[in-house]
Amino acid sequence: VIASLHAELAASHDALQAAHDDLAERARRDGLTGLLNRDGFFAAFTKLVPGKGAGVLLIVDADHFKAINDRFGHPAGDAALRAIAEVIREVTGDTALAGRIGGEEFAIFLEGLDLARAASLAEAIRLRVAKLDLISEQGDPLPLSVSVGGACHDGTGTAASLMSEADRQLYRAKHQGRDRVAFGEPAAA
Repeated sequence: VIASLHAELAASHDALQAAHDDLAERARRDGLTGLLNRDGFFAAFTKLVPGKGAGVLLIVDADHFKAINDRFGHPAGDAALRAIAEVIREVTGDTALAGRIGGEEFAIFLEGLDLARAASLAEAIRLRVAKLDLISEQGDPLPLSVSVGGACHDGTGTAASLMSEADRQLYRAKHQGRDRVAFGEPAAA
């Protein structure tokens, strides 16, 4: 009897641990896109950056996203966000730390990548998003593009300085006409 109760208790403990692990993972994920949410991304990102080797941070922002929501409705905007997230997953694979960090803003940390490879991936994301064939519920095509800002990490900067530089580059891409990629110098401490 005691052995049976012990086995039941162990099974209950395992089920509880699995439920806890599932809840913890769900708490880190964005419910719409499946990517890490803002807190999940920044928790992982700030652990990766200090004192580590090279890498590149990309910030991807949907261009004129408010117009999509206003013209086609929030279901169309949600579909656009899911499509952008899928492009990010397809282009970066399992090698990137990726999250939705704001309404229509995504961050991707490419650990160990150099500028040339990261720029190629950023451009691939931009091009694939522009080629998406999204249709609204009314049957209208949804024009979609993204701007991407990137910053190189040389192992000496902080997570905050890297984020700040990538953000500056994103705004540079936006001010240069959107639907483009802009990169800055390695982020300094």
